[in-house]
Amino acid sequence: MRDNDMHDASWHHKLDRVRTELANERTILAYVRTALTFLVAGLAFVRFFNHPYIEIVGWVFMPIGVVVLVVGLVRFGRTGKNIKIIK
Repeated sequence: MRDNDMHDASWHHKLDRVRTELANERTILAYVRTALTFLVAGLAFVRFFNHPYIEIVGWVFMPIGVVVLVVGLVRFGRTGKNIKIIK
């Protein structure tokens, strides 16, 4: 293999790693956005609606938002560690 080909392969490997890291960051942002949506919707349902069923939905949405956030943070951490191991 020529030196130029080895340089290109190394460059592509670095780009692949950066692309994977950026994808992981986009994924955690999606988890955070989804978690905040559940939390805010839950708070709005509890605060602004007087119907008991809608309030129950609000109280269910809030812990779902917390769970989504925790799952996202755990997956982000695990994926980040795996990316660093693969270097």
